[in-house]
Amino acid sequence: SPKVFTRGKLGVSGPWGFDPIQYAGAVALSERRPDDAAAGGLVLDAVTVETPTLHRLISYLKAPSKTFLRNSLGMFIPDMGDLPDDELPTGLNGLEQWSVADRLLTGIRHGYDAGRLIGHERAADTVPAGELATGSLNEALDLAQRIQKVAGDRGCVSGAAVPITGTVTVGGEAVTGSVLAAPEAALICDVGPSRGKPGRRIALYTQVVFLTTLDPDRAWHGIMVGKGEKETVLIVTIGPLGDTARERSSEAGRRLAELVSLYGEGMTAPLPIFTETSFVWETADPKKRTSETRKKWEPDWRGEGGEREEPAHRMLFGDLINVSDLAVSEFPNYAERLWAPILDVSSEENA
Repeated sequence: SPKVFTRGKLGVSGPWGFDPIQYAGAVALSERRPDDAAAGGLVLDAVTVETPTLHRLISYLKAPSKTFLRNSLGMFIPDMGDLPDDELPTGLNGLEQWSVADRLLTGIRHGYDAGRLIGHERAADTVPAGELATGSLNEALDLAQRIQKVAGDRGCVSGAAVPITGTVTVGGEAVTGSVLAAPEAALICDVGPSRGKPGRRIALYTQVVFLTTLDPDRAWHGIMVGKGEKETVLIVTIGPLGDTARERSSEAGRRLAELVSLYGEGMTAPLPIFTETSFVWETADPKKRTSETRKKWEPDWRGEGGEREEPAHRMLFGDLINVSDLAVSEFPNYAERLWAPILDVSSEENA
């Protein structure tokens, strides 16, 4: 606010504020003309987009709007989180239950005894006291053990993966990255208690594409194991990208170039790539596409949920209120560009 930097406006003899960045913003705001708002949308100075590392590429594809704000505009929207609760917990919410299952699964995969892991959870005060935690701990342990068994049956064995680091060339630019994978089996594993969320699929696909570009002689493929519907375990397989080294090399190069292209476009201007909503849009039954997408994009009747409510989306795409708005925007085009190549080489099943 210009008032903060105007002498005497806030009860002191001089200006109240002293932050140079906020001062520059106040100057810009005071120089804004009444007709500026009608002149158009956000206009940026030219942004120099560097070729991303594998890590940056994955980070962008999983959260395009947030990454654009942080990297291109230098803005960070803090998450205020929940208010602290000093009541004695009698159960675990969804995130807490996932955290316990994740720790138990990690311990089991490293060979620790289940009883000791449960004892550690109780001693660490991460669960309600006494018998109040028994049901939640048993559910988390059962899920972790089922996921571990399925993962082992599919070749995702703890200790088999090693870091594979390298650099590949895309359009004359070098993309550097490192992937934890099992070279003998040409396998990348993602094992965890989460459901098969779109972000996990994007990360696994991008890693498969990168390693195939780096080493097309191996038929690299990825397996994601997580929580399925009801009492099942979900297995998602991505790749390989071809039957021969030549075919895999061509496919991987083309696919990586497209991912880098999305990144380049998205660092210059915000793109309507809403990771979870676009996944539903591309995978839903055409007859149910509108209703299923609405569940993901718009808040429910209680005003909860809805990917559109993420602060970065509200700031950059405040005009995309409902599914009808999405349908007539560039959203369907970007949803297809992101997900069609991934779904083309993906399969899933429940065990």
